[in-house]
Amino acid sequence: MDNFSLIITLFELIILIIVGYIVIMIVKKVRLFATNNLFISNKKIEELEQRISRLEKK
Repeated sequence: MDNFSLIITLFELIILIIVGYIVIMIVKKVRLFATNNLFISNKKIEELEQRISRLEKK
């Protein structure tokens, strides 16, 4: 019985590590996606500012 409970505990630990790794990977992908979107929106804002300044010059 002692060996059996030890095996179950090790198995739970392995599952916990795998789940933690998956969660970390998902968080990294989401963070990367968010920074890419911010970069794109910043570019669009700069383009709009340039268009506005061109229109003000005319």
